[in-house]
Amino acid sequence: MVFRNDLSPCDYGPPGDRALNVGWLDAEHEFTRGRVSELVLSRLKEFVSSGYRRTRGYHLCELCPAPSSGRKEPALTSTTLGEVRLGSAELCVVSENGTSFISPNLLVHYVEVHGYQPPQPFLDAIVGGKAC
Repeated sequence: MVFRNDLSPCDYGPPGDRALNVGWLDAEHEFTRGRVSELVLSRLKEFVSSGYRRTRGYHLCELCPAPSSGRKEPALTSTTLGEVRLGSAELCVVSENGTSFISPNLLVHYVEVHGYQPPQPFLDAIVGGKAC
């Protein structure tokens, strides 16, 4: 996965939309930390269940330390539909004003485990927007 600054233009979003990057984190760059509401976390998990663009493999969290076995596994999150493996799809959220936000589905793990706080326009879109 390639680091991208939050709210930088995404050059491969949905056709005709203004798409912005959110949550493309890596171990080399600092990121904003803080809490998100339970509503935001619940909605994120709804979006994660749909998966926007799926890939053929998993990107492992670069922020998690390697386990003693030395073998990292894909991050998991619990949703109302059961456990979801993260790192193999993107999220696409469209805000009420039509702006699209593209992020890795690992964003849920970053929020839950690493305390990542996405930018406010994205949080607003999660609550009031819809999936692409």
